[in-house]
Amino acid sequence: MKIIAEKDRSFIDKGKIKLYNSFKGTAVAGSLNSLQKVIIQPDGREKMELNNGLHTVLIILSGTLEIKCTHFKDLKLCDAALIIEKDSKPLLLRNRQENEAELLILNISRLNQENNLKKTQLNYQIPLVSNDIERSLKSRENTVLISKIFCQRNGTLDYRQLDREKMLILYVISGEADINGNTLFYNDTAIFETHDDQIILADFKKNTELLIIEIPS
Repeated sequence: MKIIAEKDRSFIDKGKIKLYNSFKGTAVAGSLNSLQKVIIQPDGREKMELNNGLHTVLIILSGTLEIKCTHFKDLKLCDAALIIEKDSKPLLLRNRQENEAELLILNISRLNQENNLKKTQLNYQIPLVSNDIERSLKSRENTVLISKIFCQRNGTLDYRQLDREKMLILYVISGEADINGNTLFYNDTAIFETHDDQIILADFKKNTELLIIEIPS
């Protein structure tokens, strides 16, 4: 398990957009190229340049966002995720709501090199499921599995990934958790490579919200 700690929790402020410092490329091995937390304020919008060699995954953590890109001209997302095909054209994100919208942006590679992915598996909206937490039964070779879960204070979690060919990612949305003997705080990330024991044993001293992601490696 490799821990990517968010040591500097200050924002890069762009007016209506706030960006947490992200980690990119060489910080993580395998198919996860980058991860970034973005907060878009009310009436704010962000124009993102996409990397044509990667797939972009948007995970809405809170609020509602309007999304415009080549594949989706007018789409609203709330408590859901979106996988976008490789594209060189910009992505437009807009928050018309009264509250801030928070999202996580992942750039991943290797989705279509050897796995013979069907196109429908790349270009679709997926809910943040929470009913397969004990075992990742839906984890199969060509899919991305995303679960957002809420863990109560003094609770525990035992998550065992069944597909050893997947990379397992744990992101702390809020709160604090003891993960496999390591303390993680909000915006911290734990990466489980395919050669690791992909088991998450967690204890919670606070109410905590977690994001568990499995991607092809």
